[in-house]
Amino acid sequence: TPTPITPPAINVALPLMHIPQSQRWDAAYQKEAIALNFRLIEEAIEEEKELIIFPESAFPLYLNRAPKIMEALKAYSKKIAIVTGALTYEEKQGFFNSSYFFYDGKMEIAHKIVLVPFGEEVPFPEFLVTFINKLFFDGAKDYAKAKEPYDFKFKEVTLRSAICFEATKDKLYEGNPKHMIAISNNAWFSPSIEQTLQYLLLEFYAKKYNTVIYHSANAGKNGVIV
Repeated sequence: TPTPITPPAINVALPLMHIPQSQRWDAAYQKEAIALNFRLIEEAIEEEKELIIFPESAFPLYLNRAPKIMEALKAYSKKIAIVTGALTYEEKQGFFNSSYFFYDGKMEIAHKIVLVPFGEEVPFPEFLVTFINKLFFDGAKDYAKAKEPYDFKFKEVTLRSAICFEATKDKLYEGNPKHMIAISNNAWFSPSIEQTLQYLLLEFYAKKYNTVIYHSANAGKNGVIV
């Protein structure tokens, strides 16, 4: 039996958020959502936290196309490291479900690599994908995805990035990462047992790979899982 890993001494904030899915992508709510995030960052700074981890899609927009927000987050990151979920749009590649890391005035982006079948991608050959998306999803395109897991470096700690569903897939644990940041948006499934099931699965994978998981979820259960 491997020796359990002790979580690093990071003073981390995992804000509890319960934003309904019907509201999350409502353009009328976008300014309020952004203002809430900045208030939570300021509160975490006042509480002398070192790192704040927001859930998946906490910034409901293409964050790489929002320069004023990016610059504000970079400025805050000189006082506190920030991880947040948001979308990314690249002209040649398409759009991604991403995790953004702001630290010491700099920004990194980790894209999701394991997409949700029929939610983020249609898992069929390309000629069928186009047909199905046109027939059932009003011509929408699948999300793009990264090929390999991505690690953030915070001080002396390496943190594997994982977004929701993929945190319960073996591919994200390649190389046996000692620490993982998993961000989720469980409002899609509220109310249901999905939130409890996800947390149990995270506990299973934490023990299977001897990985400490920092889980931040909207409408779900937050915590440090060992």
